[in-house]
Amino acid sequence: ETKESLGPGRYEVSMAAMPREGGVTALWTYKCESSEDVSQNEIDIEIGGGGQYNELWCTTWTTKKNKATHAPDVSNICYMNDGKIHKYTFDWYTDYQGKGRVDWFIDEQYVYSITGGTVTDIDMPLWLGVWMPSWAGNATWAEDYILVDRVSYTAFDDNQYFTHKRAYNTYSPKDPSKSEIKNI
Repeated sequence: ETKESLGPGRYEVSMAAMPREGGVTALWTYKCESSEDVSQNEIDIEIGGGGQYNELWCTTWTTKKNKATHAPDVSNICYMNDGKIHKYTFDWYTDYQGKGRVDWFIDEQYVYSITGGTVTDIDMPLWLGVWMPSWAGNATWAEDYILVDRVSYTAFDDNQYFTHKRAYNTYSPKDPSKSEIKNI
């Protein structure tokens, strides 16, 4: 998790996703103002849910019930657990012709867009990791990995407004230096 909240801009990670069923490799922004029923501001890239490595999950949220999710087939671009480093990108706009918009890309090729009321205008920290929801399949392994080459954020110009809100701590982040995360 980034220490500071970030606004509209380009979010990128060059990485090789965790290659096995049972976990979801993700790059996401997230901020909750009070409870997820009232405020669940989030933009996601999710890879590998249910062992699906040919669909990139593209999701935006403003509350638990106000969300948009689409999982376009990206097999014409890559198979996401091929062990290779791929660049995953989303561009977050709060004012794209008067509406919020998020565009997703893999290896600089356009994948999908979500526009409208499910796109937040709240600044958020950036997160990167693997999570293990029940719908991701059975984790039959004790440990696994993702390979991360580079993570970057580039702010858009001042035409992209955003609101700074205080976060409600719904996650329990760990200081990476105090975790058992291995560098390879």
